[in-house]
Amino acid sequence: MNGAQMAAVSSQVREMVLAHIRDEPLRPGDRLPPERAFALAWDVSRASVRAAIAQLTDDGVLTVRQGAGTFVAPPKVERNLWDLRSLAESAREAGRELRTEVIDMRVVPADERTADLLDLAAGADVLSLRRLRIIDDVPAAVETSMLGLSRFESLDAVDFGARGLYETLADDYDTVVTSGHQRLGIDAIGPEIAEHLDLAETSRIFHVTGTASDESGRPIERFESWLRPDSIRFISDLQNIEEAV
Repeated sequence: MNGAQMAAVSSQVREMVLAHIRDEPLRPGDRLPPERAFALAWDVSRASVRAAIAQLTDDGVLTVRQGAGTFVAPPKVERNLWDLRSLAESAREAGRELRTEVIDMRVVPADERTADLLDLAAGADVLSLRRLRIIDDVPAAVETSMLGLSRFESLDAVDFGARGLYETLADDYDTVVTSGHQRLGIDAIGPEIAEHLDLAETSRIFHVTGTASDESGRPIERFESWLRPDSIRFISDLQNIEEAV
């Protein structure tokens, strides 16, 4: 079978998998039969089934969990690139349940890059907070935040497994995030992130870095996030910007 024939069969199998999901019917979180069951039932190769499942995974219809199987994926949480709302707010808007586990929280001296980004003295105390964000029991993102403690005293005493970071800044420190700068890429993950997100170490996922600022434009947070593309989708509102004459 040549490449074109293989692609045609995989496309047909893709439609058969979709029909199986509709006809059962299977709901988000339900497990699909193994590849070999589909291959035997439809008299196709396991390679064709595997290719079809890979396509549907890329499309966000299915999600593969290492050691557990293939499942119908829930609708992705959408993050607008222009939106400063937290992941928790985006998840709530999508009708999804989000919980947070604190991976690590400690006070560390600001390195040169962090001090420069947050307008701090080199070596100043900063809170380094790393959290695992879990959407509907699926590990979806690892987020790291760094904030200067000279402005946010006792921030290291907050239980961030129960409270949101931006919620705490607003309620306890009268500080609201209103602007920021970020870079979005797709990068390879290391073993630590792979373990937290239950992914293969060869996976490439969304990688976001940047800073967030308050109403006065003063930077208050340096952040880095790793997000699973089978759980989260980035969108952007477009507009035509004319140059000033």
